[in-house]
Amino acid sequence: MAPPHDELTLARGKRKTVEVTVFTTEETALQVFARFIDWTMKPDGTVVEVESQPYSAKPWLKAALDPFEIRKDRYRKIPITVEVPNDPSLNGSYWAAANFVTTPPNQDKNATVLIRVAANYIIYVTIAGTERPGAKITRFDREGDRLVLDVENTGNTYLRLEGELKFLNPEGKIVGAQKLPERVLLRDGLARMKLKLPKDLPKDAVIAAVEVYAKKPVPLPERLYAEVALR
Repeated sequence: MAPPHDELTLARGKRKTVEVTVFTTEETALQVFARFIDWTMKPDGTVVEVESQPYSAKPWLKAALDPFEIRKDRYRKIPITVEVPNDPSLNGSYWAAANFVTTPPNQDKNATVLIRVAANYIIYVTIAGTERPGAKITRFDREGDRLVLDVENTGNTYLRLEGELKFLNPEGKIVGAQKLPERVLLRDGLARMKLKLPKDLPKDAVIAAVEVYAKKPVPLPERLYAEVALR
């Protein structure tokens, strides 16, 4: 599907319609079933469907989600309208997803193995003018050949974390560096990154220093920094 997600900033009482395109590269026709779901995210970044969650945008999503068929030369565009209630208590970020499950239309229901493919189109909604981004590093240490970094969300918006890992020699000079993988950190959430030490790590690297920041949906007020001794 395209896009895999949308990130909206809307005022209370406003609405916006977005569009997701569902397609396949398979020659065989596929039957698609769709529904709106709530979800959360594990510290390792895995998306997990849940029955409910406190920052759900699911009630705000409106669309015709009747079953449909797609094949290589036949795709489907689905408009989804996001309607934010005019509720003064709303603040920060909310999220939900449209879940699409495909099966071959003529598949035998009595078959031993049923082939199903599922994908989520994620929608984030941030209430305009109420953003209070915040985060802190709660753990940065070494476990064998990896560094473990925990970042906790202390604000009211989700964050797209970025950053850089640097290796310093005894004089404080940078002798190696690498980008952190981009990660989503949900409101009230925890993101855990397990960063493998490079095999060509310079022998004079004695300190690992990490710098974390976020640009979306709004920038963090300051960059986060932590360091750990390697030797």
